[in-house]
Amino acid sequence: MPFFQKEHKKSYFDFIKELRIGHACKLLRDTDRPILDICYNSGYNSWAHFSKQFKVVTKASPLKYRKQFRTG
Repeated sequence: MPFFQKEHKKSYFDFIKELRIGHACKLLRDTDRPILDICYNSGYNSWAHFSKQFKVVTKASPLKYRKQFRTG
């Protein structure tokens, strides 16, 4: 088992994905920036890939996630 995975109980790529999506979640909650800007600011170069990864981590689309915090 690689050292990183042994220490963090997840692969390096899963760790980076969760870090990027966590950053996107913070921006979605705390700003009114367009979601596409947040996608790029979070280190993704593709909207489709960002959206797919976001759903894997949060179980919601970026827009649905943002709306949860706007309406209560």
